[in-house]
Amino acid sequence: MGLTWSIATTASGSVIVVADSGVFRSAPGGAEWERVDAEIGEIWLHSLYVGPSGTLYIWSDLHAYRSLDEGSQWSMIYQTPINQGIRTIAEHPGGALFIGRTRAGIARSTDQGATWTQANDGLWFTDAIRIAVALDGSVLASSGAYGGLFRSTDLGTHWNPIHIGLPEMSAVTGIMILPSGGILVCSYHHGLFLTTDFGATWVPRSTGLVNPDVVSLARSSQGLLVACTPGAGIFRSTDEGVGWQQTGPHHTRVSRLLFDSRGTLLACPLITRGEMNIPDNFEVHR
Repeated sequence: MGLTWSIATTASGSVIVVADSGVFRSAPGGAEWERVDAEIGEIWLHSLYVGPSGTLYIWSDLHAYRSLDEGSQWSMIYQTPINQGIRTIAEHPGGALFIGRTRAGIARSTDQGATWTQANDGLWFTDAIRIAVALDGSVLASSGAYGGLFRSTDLGTHWNPIHIGLPEMSAVTGIMILPSGGILVCSYHHGLFLTTDFGATWVPRSTGLVNPDVVSLARSSQGLLVACTPGAGIFRSTDEGVGWQQTGPHHTRVSRLLFDSRGTLLACPLITRGEMNIPDNFEVHR
């Protein structure tokens, strides 16, 4: 399979992995893998995402594809100019699609990817690296190089800043929507912050983290949060991030964390090759 870049689980529980040798699918447990990217061809893919409809999205720097059958068939839905780049994709429960791009902001489609329009009114950045949909249906977007977190209540037609109270000019590199409706964000170099009022107030959530640079964050169906930080390993929290405890070797380095349908934590390692199951003695998948 080679080096893995991204990982996701489908509605049926299948695990999908993007690796440097292609796209692969397996039943939970990863005992057998099949390659599922015949329609895509030899394009270097690096990210995937499962929308609330169960649709699977996968993308390279320049092309985005969609699968309605958990990877068996793919169709291209977007192609960006070579001077831009696709950074993230999000699907709204109402059907709208959003693509975050470098040097071009956000593109939006309301017809399942047939046509796309710009959706940047109110944004002060052109590098959109994260997009997420809150429980109330509003859309959140963040920038990398210049910082900022914005919210739209009209499907991206207009955006308003909600990052007042976050560290100034700090990139928001991750957005997690909690079942309570709270929003937990990763602020580069500054750790995790929580808001329960759409940015009116922010509360730090990094107590116990040795390194504040969280590169991946996952939550189990039982409410266990796990975070990975470069050089400091994996941490766990049982209280929505109020406190964190280290679990497993300090040298563990992964780029993606994900709980599968069985509650087992899966990870894409940064250094070692292949999809990796975190061993039981990490105690992060219970």
